[in-house]
Amino acid sequence: MNTKNTIIEKAIAVVGSQKELARRIGGKVKQQHIHRWLYLTKCLPAERAIQIEIATDGAVTRHELRPDLWPPPSEFDPPPEDRRTTPRNAASPKTGEAGGSTTRRTAPTAGSGEVVERAA
Repeated sequence: MNTKNTIIEKAIAVVGSQKELARRIGGKVKQQHIHRWLYLTKCLPAERAIQIEIATDGAVTRHELRPDLWPPPSEFDPPPEDRRTTPRNAASPKTGEAGGSTTRRTAPTAGSGEVVERAA
């Protein structure tokens, strides 16, 4: 007997159909993947949990999909649309450089008494 993944079923209900969920996730995800996740997959890939959270505008959270990886959200967490889905050291789409800030503070130079900022 097949049992449905009720969280995936909820995501489908939020967006309207398996095909629409696949379209919102994008990439190589097709309706057949959604069907497989709904009926056959017990453990959804972590990156797909993030994508489903984004596709459903936070109506289905990554915690609901993979509670083994993400703790329940707290009042201090940013809203889903503000969460980063890439590591901090990933290349920036604007600059092509890795890391966060492009400047860093260094110790004062001898005798100057001022903090110098330079490109990282």
